[in-house]
Parts: sequence; C-alpha cells; structure tokens
Amino acid sequence: MCGNRGKGRGGSGRATKERVGDDASKVFDKIPYRDQVCYGSIIVGLAQNSRSFEALSYFANLKSCGIGSKMYNVLEALHATAKLIALEQCRIIHDHAVVIGFDLGMVVGTVLVDGYGKCSLVSDAHGVFDELVSEMSII
Repeated sequence: MCGNRGKGRGGSGRATKERVGDDASKVFDKIPYRDQVCYGSIIVGLAQNSRSFEALSYFANLKSCGIGSKMYNVLEALHATAKLIALEQCRIIHDHAVVIGFDLGMVVGTVLVDGYGKCSLVSDAHGVFDELVSEMSII
C-alpha cells in the first residue's frame, strides 16, 4: 500500500483519502487496547486527510475514555476545528489545553489564533496572540 498512492491506485486523490480514512478506522476498531499513541495516530491521520469531523469524534472518544492527551492530539483536534470553523469545539479544546497545561506553547497558541480567526472571533484570536507575545523572550 505504501508504494501505490493517489491516482496510481486508480482513483482520485479525494477518493484515496476517503479509503485511507475508512481503512484506518477499521484497523483502529480492531485494536483491543487503545492508548494515547493509537488515538493520536487516528486523529492525526484523519485530520490531515480532510476528515476533520471524524478526527474530532475520535478526540471526544479519547477524552470520554479517560485517556490522557498528548500535544499532537490537541494540536490536530484544534486544526480540525479550524478547518470546520467549529467555534464551540475550538473553545472546548482550548479549555482542555489550559487544564492539561498545553496552552502556553507557541505551537498551540498559533493554532488557536488560526482557529479563532477562522471562526471570526478576532478579539479572542488577538487575546491569544497577546498572551503569546508576552510569553516570548525577544532578544
């Protein structure tokens, strides 16, 4: 499968992405013990293949199972909310990032600015940006 991607498999790029997401979900469903890495892989894979809604669904499942979040899980979930312009989910994941201590990083902050900006919340995006600037040490 690694050597046959895209149109070389006989389909459009979009159809291939849909198959990859379906295949990944099938494999994930067969895993008996799902940890942070399993969830991270499916969330990242779906989010990066234009399946943001499904990525957010897996992120919600991760949280409901009580499995801790890794930075990349939070980042990809935030990217998915930005792609979907899903304001409430963006705020929920932002709150989650604050609780687990991931809100102070430049990468998470940048994704939050992007998400809030796409949701037309310029004041919230500006607030996150201001926090980032105050945390930066400029030499």
